[in-house]
Amino acid sequence: MNERRCIYDPAVFWPIDRNWNRYAVQMHGRLEQSAYHKYLYELREEYVERIERELRLPPAVQAAGDDMITDHTAYFLLFGAPEKQYRDVMKNRLEHNAASLTVLDDTSLEVLLAVVYGYDNARLMNATSYVTGDEVLERRHDKVGESMRSLCVQRPPEEGALLLRDMHRNILSERGMVVDPDDIGMFISHGSSLVDRAVAERSSHEILARHHDMVNAVAHGWPEAPYEAAAKMTVKGVEDTLDDSRSVFAERMMSWLYGVGKWYSNNLASSVETIMEDIGRELIPPTAGETLGASISFGENGYVFPGSHVESPLLRGLEARYPRLLPCGGITSIDDADEGIREERKKYRENIEEI
Repeated sequence: MNERRCIYDPAVFWPIDRNWNRYAVQMHGRLEQSAYHKYLYELREEYVERIERELRLPPAVQAAGDDMITDHTAYFLLFGAPEKQYRDVMKNRLEHNAASLTVLDDTSLEVLLAVVYGYDNARLMNATSYVTGDEVLERRHDKVGESMRSLCVQRPPEEGALLLRDMHRNILSERGMVVDPDDIGMFISHGSSLVDRAVAERSSHEILARHHDMVNAVAHGWPEAPYEAAAKMTVKGVEDTLDDSRSVFAERMMSWLYGVGKWYSNNLASSVETIMEDIGRELIPPTAGETLGASISFGENGYVFPGSHVESPLLRGLEARYPRLLPCGGITSIDDADEGIREERKKYRENIEEI
């Protein structure tokens, strides 16, 4: 563990990630390293499983696309989307032929996990992941002389992100893909954020809203921006909306991936047993309108939702992995999702009253 003082404390951003923050409050803010590294192991398994699924897709499916919903790893965290819409986004909006994900430790800001992807005509051609203990994270940057693992610890996000990009370019070069650094789309996140959004969140609206709020943390009153705000990503039509409201950003992304007025229930490729047992998932997620209408400010311990929102009990274990309401991997209309949520809340209140 790097003993140098971090450029900032990642824990100050935990309230933005609702599910993780609820867990942290239950743990009185103490992060048990053994549990944390189990979560990160499961997170890596989730990414590896999705990478392998995508690489196994027949070239004809990847090239032409169809209505089949496929779990993809690239770009904004983890998304399942109909092939034809996903391919349209990748071909016509993604301005990179390579991408990388870097996961930072929530106590030290050291690199815990890195995944680097290479594309050809929007088709995923190769991907590799590195985790704590792997030799590649100990390689030193040829200009600053520090290991890849420690590049972000004491550097402002903008500076550390550029150094990480240099290292990712070298990794891609070793795999036979020579790219300009500017052609690498980068996503950087704390481990807690990916556990929250890649696994615990129920809907794509929640995933996108949390990303928007983290990128715009300073606008919400945080004194500094997290590494997530330093991501080097270029998607046509996204840059401006990241500076706009979370509603505009989320609705635009949703329309590209699923169509206007749609709801997508976040899918899981692996078992993620420890996360499902310890952190769980909400029985009844917020509606899309409640998610996009919630507010958060620095100093508050979580979101303030519109008055229609009802706090939900948590599902654990297999119930969390396979929720009955709005099952994982499904696409429906926002109106139908809202109606299902209202009906479930009504049943829940009636059950409470009977008790």
